[in-house]
Amino acid sequence: MNKLETLIQEGKELYADIVYVEPPENVFRTYDVYEIVDKERYFLWLNQSKNLLNKYFHENPLTNDFVELSKKITPDTHLQMVAILEILREEYEEKPDVSEVLQKLEQLEDAYTHIKDNESGGMQFYAIQHFHEWYEYAIKVFYNAIGESDPDFQHFKSVDISGNSYVLSHVYDFIHASYVVLKEKLKNPPKSTKSIQFVLPKNTNIQYVDKKSIFISYSHQDKKYLEWLQKHLKAFQRQNRQIEVWDDTKIKAGDKWKKEIESALEKASVAFLLVSKDFLASDFVMDEEIPKLLQKCSEEGTLFIPIILTPCLFEDSPLGDFQAINTPDTPLSSMSETEVDQVFVNFLKQLKDIF
Repeated sequence: MNKLETLIQEGKELYADIVYVEPPENVFRTYDVYEIVDKERYFLWLNQSKNLLNKYFHENPLTNDFVELSKKITPDTHLQMVAILEILREEYEEKPDVSEVLQKLEQLEDAYTHIKDNESGGMQFYAIQHFHEWYEYAIKVFYNAIGESDPDFQHFKSVDISGNSYVLSHVYDFIHASYVVLKEKLKNPPKSTKSIQFVLPKNTNIQYVDKKSIFISYSHQDKKYLEWLQKHLKAFQRQNRQIEVWDDTKIKAGDKWKKEIESALEKASVAFLLVSKDFLASDFVMDEEIPKLLQKCSEEGTLFIPIILTPCLFEDSPLGDFQAINTPDTPLSSMSETEVDQVFVNFLKQLKDIF
């Protein structure tokens, strides 16, 4: 519940605190007198409401109406003040102050730098998510606070952030200098900026990945591993119902299979690649699916997640720059069934943080 909602709820409860005062015996008066049962609570609410209106709606005439109504407290004027708060509810959006935003930026950055050098493949994959979370939040903040025309902002947002954790680690080192400059500008914004509002820009030419659709690319020779993964994903989807998983077993008889695959590729925000010697030997996979996925990775930030099934030339393939969930030295085919299950379980526990 945001601050305005809290004040509206509090105001409704305080209505019962405004009570009519009976006149003394034999005293006649032409107006009603009211008193407030808990004056401290009531005037705290009143001051908090005025402060909020002055901060967020100082140019709105309803703010002046609220102040005028507060000069004579009656049940009627109180309800009118609560009604004003309710009218402004749709326009209200809390804007964190600069110190809160800087604190969050630094927390996100620390989370990434803490994990990016970890040797574990799974943790390196997890670091990619931290990097993108930090970077996208910084883009939103700096776009609104500094402006898109700022050359340091342009430098910051134009860097290619696709790739695995090794690539992102070096990208981070490259853009960190402009990040420091932008933080200093945030602490001392241009004088022409009346107020800093941290809201997501409607159009910045920056694409944010809607991580809801998973595309599975595989060779039909490896169908047993697909079915194995599908079982784990089914349980995963029960807990994350906004996730959509697609592989070519979804194609029904009579469907135009190539069109169906192209449509699924277009929607994909995460791609699982079941890599094996048969996968790398497949003309359709390597000539049709992978180039389109690589393009989406570069242009839209689609996340590549290779899973190495059998010994193969993964590192020499076009996918070799991407961090797999297991190393080429430990393909799933070399593991026991229990070990394979554990790899999938550990991976999906990390994956849920993406969604």
